[in-house]
Amino acid sequence: MISSLASINANILSCLITHPLDIIRTRIFFQYYNKDTTQHYKGIYQAIYKIYEYDGFIGYFRGITPRLMRKGIGNIMAWGIYEYLVDKRSFIKIKID
Repeated sequence: MISSLASINANILSCLITHPLDIIRTRIFFQYYNKDTTQHYKGIYQAIYKIYEYDGFIGYFRGITPRLMRKGIGNIMAWGIYEYLVDKRSFIKIKID
């Protein structure tokens, strides 16, 4: 239970830090597939400015909910399996000795 809560907290913090950078990277990468020329950027600083200008601060966190759910479930499963295997390993080692 404790490892699950720690995993969830680490997941939320990492997503809050990296999601705005991912939004900027994705918009710069796919800008030429968008016919709206107001979303074409000359560089990273212009992308940061335009996202804030048109979408506001919330524009940097658009789509974070599905990412949190996907990464949260994956982290819980990974830590759960890891903790299970560590417990089994120590149990088997005690039995053998």
